[in-house]
Amino acid sequence: MTSKSHDNTGNTYAYIAATLIASMIMCVRVIIVAGFINPHILSVIIFPASMILFGLGISAWYYFLKDKKIPSKKQVAIEDQYESPFELVPAIKFALIIVVVKFFGGLGLIYF
Repeated sequence: MTSKSHDNTGNTYAYIAATLIASMIMCVRVIIVAGFINPHILSVIIFPASMILFGLGISAWYYFLKDKKIPSKKQVAIEDQYESPFELVPAIKFALIIVVVKFFGGLGLIYF
């Protein structure tokens, strides 16, 4: 999403709103999974999770409205060549960072 927003700067607020909505969906998913695994934890996480959802919703709505106020210079062109929605290079970099952090964390547990 970041690379798309750098390529097409006219849709920055729309990208922000879409990212916030995706975060809301992930938060709901975490609540559902946590409730499925341990139903007793729902009473503990429901208030913080609802505040997170509320904040993300307000922020997404704000950026959605902010995007509507910008004069429409947006053009959607259908390209002949489609890109894969799954970009592997950033995912592999992120996985390598996680592996390095876990490695040094394990070393820290062993030696300290």
